[in-house]
Amino acid sequence: MKGFSLIEVLVALFVIMVFFAGISKLTILSVRSCRYSQDLTYASALGHSKLVALSSLQPGSSDLSLDWHQDPLNPTVLQGKHFHCFWQIEEDPLGRKVNLFVAWGDNLRDRVRNFGSLDDLKGSTCAHIDFTDIVLIE
Repeated sequence: MKGFSLIEVLVALFVIMVFFAGISKLTILSVRSCRYSQDLTYASALGHSKLVALSSLQPGSSDLSLDWHQDPLNPTVLQGKHFHCFWQIEEDPLGRKVNLFVAWGDNLRDRVRNFGSLDDLKGSTCAHIDFTDIVLIE
């Protein structure tokens, strides 16, 4: 007898199917990772530029008052993705401590929105990063 038996063909097809299922899973994870990395880069650049803008404000500015702040420009749209900036100002011996947060929706977690407080943001599962800086008050 020449050729392959039905069992041999089915086993070979099963092995090929498992191989391609693994490759497709790796491809999906790679695309998600690349997208998250791109979003994180945009959020980092946006957060850094906002920190620079806050550092250049006059000490009496309302954006440096001891409170929770939402960027009036929210949402900032970059490459079709919505990014939101928030910051909390606290007193520090050197000046004002700025805790800045950039949040965005990544379609896997909660939708991003204008959060009313730090607790609202922390209670959410939306993607976000935070920065901390001291704005010197003369």
